[in-house]
Amino acid sequence: MKLLVIGGGVFLGKALVGAAIRRGHRVTIFNRGKATTEVSPGAEWIKGDRNEDVHLLSGRDWDAAIDTCGYYPRQVRVLLEAIEAKIGHYTFISSVSAYADLGLSGVTENSPVAAPLDPNEERVTGETYGPLKGACEKAAQDSGIRSVLVVRPGIIVGPGDPTGRFAYWVARVARGGEVLAPGDPQAKIQLIDVRDLADWLVTMAEQQTSGIFNTVGSPSLTWGEMLATCARELGSQTTFTWVGDAFLTGHAINDWSNLPLHISEANRAFAGMFQIDGGAASRRGLGLRPFGETVADTSRWLSAGGAGTRAPLGLIPERERELLLAWRAGRT
Repeated sequence: MKLLVIGGGVFLGKALVGAAIRRGHRVTIFNRGKATTEVSPGAEWIKGDRNEDVHLLSGRDWDAAIDTCGYYPRQVRVLLEAIEAKIGHYTFISSVSAYADLGLSGVTENSPVAAPLDPNEERVTGETYGPLKGACEKAAQDSGIRSVLVVRPGIIVGPGDPTGRFAYWVARVARGGEVLAPGDPQAKIQLIDVRDLADWLVTMAEQQTSGIFNTVGSPSLTWGEMLATCARELGSQTTFTWVGDAFLTGHAINDWSNLPLHISEANRAFAGMFQIDGGAASRRGLGLRPFGETVADTSRWLSAGGAGTRAPLGLIPERERELLLAWRAGRT
């Protein structure tokens, strides 16, 4: 198979390219080279900006294309107008953020997506990201491509993750000692290993699969199990102190940034974020490796110098100690 990957420089895109090459496919990467100028061995690189340089793809043909970095519909339309006659299958990587109501548990592929924005909106913010992804999906589905696959991932983790969200917890548990754990240990959390997602996406391209699929982690993983698995896999001497949401909110501790991946009970708009129905993708062959393997490999990546590219997330040690002292004082 001749595969075109839009993006392909970091994390999911890089894992996709590697998975496709291992299966013997001929891979072309189209990106700006801003995140990295390293190209996976065996891949062809066309350097260009999708907003300005899609003409660089003219005169070529591919069996399939996977688009990892479409953020607003004009990007999708311009790309597909350039390659429509040259591909038979197109995969758009969307997000569960496209759903209109993540406060509900059990969201399926048939659940409503967010209302469309101004058709000229191209500012990607926390408020516009989800609706824009939904608009990108529609642009893909309205194109002339005969086979379109829309994939809505949840939280993607594993080696190479540039966000630092899951890596914070791996690094923190590895450091040992008393760990401030947020909220309820029985709260659900869905995490999918980037390599599992990448392998499945290549399979879907091979099979020319169309439709819409949620790609999320295990529906049974809890916060308590996640942190316990980290401690077990890393051989860390760690104790976990579970601190209530009301206390955290009262001490100006924010979901996601101060305690990555945590969604407090008060944040009802995202109460169903980690309870999304991924059954359709599972029935189409999406397999999940043991979670401990993801933990161990993420730790090895961090030890080898891997780190997020954004501002560091999580609590600094001094702040964590202050909060733990205050929590214990309030409990006695």
